[in-house]
Amino acid sequence: MARKLSAALDHFRTSPNVSFYLFAGFLILVFFLGGTSRDDAITLAILRPAAVIALGLAIYRTNRTFISPYVVPLGIFAGLLAIGLIQLIPLPPGLWAALPLRDRLMPGLELLGLDEIWRPISLSPARTWNAVYALTVPLTAILLFSRLTRDRLHRIFELLAALVAASAFLSLMQLLGSRSSPFFLYGPSNTGDPTGIFASRNHNSVLLASGFVFLAALFAEHRRLRRPLAQSAMFLLLAVLFLLMIVAGGSRMGLFLGAGAIFLTPFIVRFDRAERGWMGALASPLIVLGAALFVGLLLVFGAQTAAFDRLFEQSSIDDFRFSLLPVVWDMVKSLFPWGGGLGAFEDVYRMFEPTNLLRDSYVNRAHNDLLEFLFEAGLGAVIVLVAGAYWWLKRAAGSLASGSPTTLRIGLVLSLVWLLASLLEYPVRTPIGSVTFAFALCLVAMPKPVRLRRGR
Repeated sequence: MARKLSAALDHFRTSPNVSFYLFAGFLILVFFLGGTSRDDAITLAILRPAAVIALGLAIYRTNRTFISPYVVPLGIFAGLLAIGLIQLIPLPPGLWAALPLRDRLMPGLELLGLDEIWRPISLSPARTWNAVYALTVPLTAILLFSRLTRDRLHRIFELLAALVAASAFLSLMQLLGSRSSPFFLYGPSNTGDPTGIFASRNHNSVLLASGFVFLAALFAEHRRLRRPLAQSAMFLLLAVLFLLMIVAGGSRMGLFLGAGAIFLTPFIVRFDRAERGWMGALASPLIVLGAALFVGLLLVFGAQTAAFDRLFEQSSIDDFRFSLLPVVWDMVKSLFPWGGGLGAFEDVYRMFEPTNLLRDSYVNRAHNDLLEFLFEAGLGAVIVLVAGAYWWLKRAAGSLASGSPTTLRIGLVLSLVWLLASLLEYPVRTPIGSVTFAFALCLVAMPKPVRLRRGR
């Protein structure tokens, strides 16, 4: 009995099939439960405990050999986790009072007789605990990915493309239904606009834009295997669906990112010199020209729709978001270098909110994740951002060399989509976004496959 149990555990720890099904199952769970960043979402009460269990399984199955190629992606998210935990350490009253902005809080605390309590750096400890808990999701994804074999990677791309397609079809059902349609999965959302598996149409558009990257990855694999072109026709149909849903959602950011992902397809599906016949020489320009023509026709024929009008009109929400930036920058400067605490933006913003920006709805995010991260983590954010940017740019420079792996180029484009989106929104704050971004970084970090030389 003990021998059978030992054999079963060994199989569980080493089997490539188990690695694939664990990662694939985790992706499905995240995509169907992780479309919102709100800490009161009931779906997160299911997803996060499941992520902790999966994290334990991932730690049990991995070791230093498997983790070492992915030390940078793991270090980025582990560094964020460490920052959050440090910000939760209680400090003596005197030390806490010497931190930035505490002089505005001390008079009230002294009046209430609460000035001698030990408090952490975070100005909203409950939200920082929530942010720390949220980081278990991308950390789990990285550890599970580390055991994934390269030959199973195309199956993961197929799964991701299918999940994006599911969001696109759900968006279509939301368009066809009413505002109270059960196809809207989350309560506070852009009701009436296609949000897919998210609570926000903008976040949905970022995922749809990522769909073009997944389709390009699958097309590259089909070319490598020299499969008939007809088998790739489904990719074109899905690309049309993704673009239609981006336009229907009225997201300018999504349209920009989607068009950019399409135009970068030749960078992903690089044509080798061996294929440089007239077909290979014209392939990249034809892809770009065809994409430009298709986007142009779509814009012309969609010009009469309300969603199209929303793409090019300046809304009061856009004006408000740009008006937020100076306030957020003031928050960054006021709390540097210690930061206000991971996840603490909503609570601390009320201390800085100017009267001219008061409105009947609350502000929960800065709508610029770069600035919000600097506010949350201060000097720690600077260190993580600079180190991560140096590594990413170094890998990007390597992708320009001939013979660079396709996975590297896929990861660079995919991570770029989510990074650019984070300058105007906060898609990586959702579990879907954090896992997709972590997946992209793992692709960037993935070691180059070893090619064995044949003897003479």
